[in-house]
Amino acid sequence: MTTFDIIIIGAGISGLAAAHQIQTSLPHLSYTILEARNAIGGTWDLFRFPGVRSDTDLVTFGFSWYPWTANEIIAKGELIRDYLQEAAASEGIDRRVKFGHKVRKAEWDGGKGRWRLSVGVEDEKTVYLEARAIVFAAGYYDYDSGLAVDIPGLKNFDGDIIHPQFWPKDLDLSGKSIALIGSGATAITLLPSLAKEAEHVTMVQRSPTYILSLPNAITGKWLYKFLPGWLAFQIQRIPYLLGPMYLFLYCKLFPKTARRRIRDAAAAQLPKDYPVDKHFQPRYEPWDQRICFSPDGDFYQAIRDGKASIVTDTIQEVGSKGITMSRGDQLDCDMIVTATGLKMRIAGGIEVVVDGEPVVLSRKALWRSTLLQDVPNCAFLLGYKHMSWTIGAEINASLFCRVLRYMEGRDLRTVVPRQTGLSELIPFLSLKSSYVLKGMDDMLKTGSSGPWKGRETYFVDRLKAQYLNITNGLDFS
Repeated sequence: MTTFDIIIIGAGISGLAAAHQIQTSLPHLSYTILEARNAIGGTWDLFRFPGVRSDTDLVTFGFSWYPWTANEIIAKGELIRDYLQEAAASEGIDRRVKFGHKVRKAEWDGGKGRWRLSVGVEDEKTVYLEARAIVFAAGYYDYDSGLAVDIPGLKNFDGDIIHPQFWPKDLDLSGKSIALIGSGATAITLLPSLAKEAEHVTMVQRSPTYILSLPNAITGKWLYKFLPGWLAFQIQRIPYLLGPMYLFLYCKLFPKTARRRIRDAAAAQLPKDYPVDKHFQPRYEPWDQRICFSPDGDFYQAIRDGKASIVTDTIQEVGSKGITMSRGDQLDCDMIVTATGLKMRIAGGIEVVVDGEPVVLSRKALWRSTLLQDVPNCAFLLGYKHMSWTIGAEINASLFCRVLRYMEGRDLRTVVPRQTGLSELIPFLSLKSSYVLKGMDDMLKTGSSGPWKGRETYFVDRLKAQYLNITNGLDFS
């Protein structure tokens, strides 16, 4: 049976971040990446719907070790996919990936001090691999199915019903009247792109969301003319690290002011006499759910051009030719796109067993947002909710490798986070978005204090990962 020091599950952003950290700080250890799909990229290889793009800046969404050099600060999915493949190739990480390898079960054998992974290869055979430690870098949602949402009468519709997660290749939108159900990041991304091809797009939302326009041009590139590349990149990153932190804290400290300013910014980009409060005044405070971003105001541009509109109401029923709203309005359409959210799924649905006992992941907390409670030699790499995903994953990877170095220096074989000072469990992703609330019971948890406390800010988390005592809450043997 093939054995590695570390097995990483997933070849998306988190998996690549883990691989780079391991081969940089622990180059003598063997590792491989198991990827169920046949390409590097994770989310960015899966999602192919029109206009798919990042919803955070690429300066920090890109890796700290492979600068993003394109001009767009919010980039299309294909550019991100190419970037990830180039980054992996630049460090030889791509040669460590086993494609078409879907992990089904991970079993810890305390006697051997190893993990045994049951892996399906191209859905044709099963192989078994062993490792001293495993890293889950498979994200937090289900790749195989979207979120099931009860839309009355949807099965009666005669036209195409499309879920963005499974967008058909070469789908013809010309001349179509499209009803886009949902108002989250996916819907805000889809609307401008669909409006360019379709006759008209109507976004159907139960309640409004916050949408901020951002200029889609990278800043700070002039630094490279005067400074060494590595230094220019570090300086360029600073405002992109501080900006999201400032926005998040401002919204939390001054929610009413933030609400008003976002509303006024929306009104300034909409036609005169547009019913702004009806369609752009959410029922919740900013950052109770994610704030959506519109590069160069493309969302508002589609409305100004008359190519898109919004209906704010609940759906009474879907008929063969369109949608009847609760207030009686009839929305005729040729196609329905259900941008209603993701289905939450921890660790890609992999079954985890420790010494013969199944582990219920949703009942476990993360030690310093990284190591899994009561499970030996097991890390999860997850990103931030209010900043870029990548910087959070890189902090996790750095902390995980620091723990491994500590163990090597003392000839230790296992590390297990134990419930010390863990008084309450808090969902790791504490947002009030509908799809998050529906999957809340299935999510990993954090605590409220000590080493179990969840994420704070990037700079605090980074300092803790590098310098804070790493033995608190951990049992070594």
